[in-house]
Amino acid sequence: MIEIKDIEYIAKLAKLDLSDNEKALYAKQLDSIVSHFKELSKIDTTNCEPLSHPLTITNVMRADHVIDTDTFAELAKNIPDTEGRFFKVPKI
Repeated sequence: MIEIKDIEYIAKLAKLDLSDNEKALYAKQLDSIVSHFKELSKIDTTNCEPLSHPLTITNVMRADHVIDTDTFAELAKNIPDTEGRFFKVPKI
């Protein structure tokens, strides 16, 4: 059971200033959440495979292709300012 002292500890960690009514409300709400998870833990999941996603989806990204773009001049066409073989950017 979640008690008021537990709520006070959590509120201290979160640097929250809670009224007595809020502490009682949050204690009741968190206790309800914890009891719900206790109910879920009673479910037999021995024949269930672990899931990383509830839907069976596959990656639809295109394959990478290596191309030879070794020339800096070719890359520098899209760069507003360069200094030697470096990109020149404004100071921040």
